[in-house]
Amino acid sequence: MDLNEPGPRPRRVVVLDRRVVVCLGLAAVILECPNLLVVGKVTEDQRALTEIERLRPDLVLASAALCTRVDLLSAVTTLRHQPKVLVLTETEDSAFVLQALLAGANGCVSLHAPPRDIVQAMRAAVSGQTPLTAAVAARMAMAARTPRRTVPLSLREIDVLRHAAAGHTNAQIAKGLAVSEATVKTYWRRIFKKLSAQDRTSAVTIALRQNSIALED
Repeated sequence: MDLNEPGPRPRRVVVLDRRVVVCLGLAAVILECPNLLVVGKVTEDQRALTEIERLRPDLVLASAALCTRVDLLSAVTTLRHQPKVLVLTETEDSAFVLQALLAGANGCVSLHAPPRDIVQAMRAAVSGQTPLTAAVAARMAMAARTPRRTVPLSLREIDVLRHAAAGHTNAQIAKGLAVSEATVKTYWRRIFKKLSAQDRTSAVTIALRQNSIALED
């Protein structure tokens, strides 16, 4: 074996999080992996796309806080060099995870997961897999197995689902529809019953699968 022969090129990683301490912590985890190389840490939304274009990473490790901007996440995933995107979540908000995947993310993993799990998810995303937390994966699988609905959704209920698919919170949905949050929660209860869904993620997944809403909504 020729010791002077270069090994495989390390995968270039850019870390996105508004908190400097989180960026530094993630960079420290990645530093322990010889096949991963942190080439940038970005803490400002406004600089994210420019820095990713300049640094041309293989993988963008992005916090959920930054990925609430669906336009930013979509823009990153459509860059010419096509970086993979792994989103770090801080809760088991499966509705957000679904929205991130719809916007082009390659996977989602908990920020609170053990470092080895985060690294494993990064490697999986780079290789073209879709790493998900076990809880979210189970909910989405359950939604995929749910039988087709027989009770039609109202136009208002479809509006709620469209907003949810765009990553909006109940407060944002209420503002967009000019109703109270209590009314939005009532709509959700009706939607869950009609679609036999257990949560927002499964409801949106079922609605998409049944063409009640579309990605361009």
